[in-house]
Amino acid sequence: MSAWSDSADYSHGFFIIPLGLFILWGKRKTFEKLKPQPSRWGLVLVVLSLFTYIFARFAQIITLSSLSMIPLFAGIILYLYGYVFLWESAFALFLLFFMIPIPSQIYSAFTIHLQLAVTKASVLIAGLLGVPVYREGNVIHLADRTLQVVRACSGMRSMISLLTLSAVFGYFTLKSNVLYYHLIKAKRSNYPFLSPPLLAQKFIKIDRDLKTVVGDGQVVEAHWRQQADETMWKMNIDGGGTGVWGYVPEEALDLSVKLALDLKA
Repeated sequence: MSAWSDSADYSHGFFIIPLGLFILWGKRKTFEKLKPQPSRWGLVLVVLSLFTYIFARFAQIITLSSLSMIPLFAGIILYLYGYVFLWESAFALFLLFFMIPIPSQIYSAFTIHLQLAVTKASVLIAGLLGVPVYREGNVIHLADRTLQVVRACSGMRSMISLLTLSAVFGYFTLKSNVLYYHLIKAKRSNYPFLSPPLLAQKFIKIDRDLKTVVGDGQVVEAHWRQQADETMWKMNIDGGGTGVWGYVPEEALDLSVKLALDLKA
């Protein structure tokens, strides 16, 4: 925790664990539906992680000792609950990487290049504006003063925080629509977050239908399927139907979510 409190670059580390727990709490209904299938490979991962931690502590490799905690947590989940639970917890575990400080050697190597890049860009802009300027490394000489582009100006601090924010934003907004769609196309309906489709077209005379995919209580993919032949009773694209991605009424999306919740799918 001292790395988070003493360094402004990693002050966001205090929010990572609560955020990870919040993500896992949001998946509580998914976990309730899953059947634990413990794996002994989890115990192997736990033992290896503990050996790595002990070695890193004796060798005073702080980054390695911190990193060993992530596979330790993964091994515990795998040993007690199995691969499916580990998969559902993967993003929460992935977030833990963002709270571990980058080794100072690597950090300095990146920072130096970024400082030089910022210095060169500043000198270029000043030259375009007609300001007399001379660069010497990361030092900028003006007519009446000298400026230095220090580590804080390299942008590394903002980059680390923005990467963390981008990962979280992407998780809560994108929800991997493409992954869901291709899993359904591959007919991998045995996945824990997918439900078997209901084929109502066989009993209703229509020329199109609306296909929606609901996961974690929200619609993650929706498109219209138009009939290609009057003899067809299924609108499946694989069977010759035409897929149309366009406007879908909110009422239809709400009905899909309600139906999934009622069926506990």
